[in-house]
Amino acid sequence: MSPTYVVDLAQAALNLLIDAEQGVWHVVNRGAVTWRAMLERAASQLDISTHSLSELESAHSPGRNFVLTSQRGFITPPLEDALARFARSAHESLAQMRRAGRANS
Repeated sequence: MSPTYVVDLAQAALNLLIDAEQGVWHVVNRGAVTWRAMLERAASQLDISTHSLSELESAHSPGRNFVLTSQRGFITPPLEDALARFARSAHESLAQMRRAGRANS
């Protein structure tokens, strides 16, 4: 699979809209990754244990592989960069929630 961070996808879509582009565009980051590798990378960025990846992988893996193609593509930032930004955002959100919980106590 070739996952794309929704923030990057939205930014790419807005750029294409502003540029008045038309037709089918393949918006994706470079490379491909298996479901298991994607889960391992995300778990690593979020400091989550990977002991139950087999259960997650079998529950969320598609039964078949396919590749989308188009004549035009828009390359988003690399997967590692997207995962790092997602993890940073998640950690910041958790810290804000904790601070808000202490302020309300």
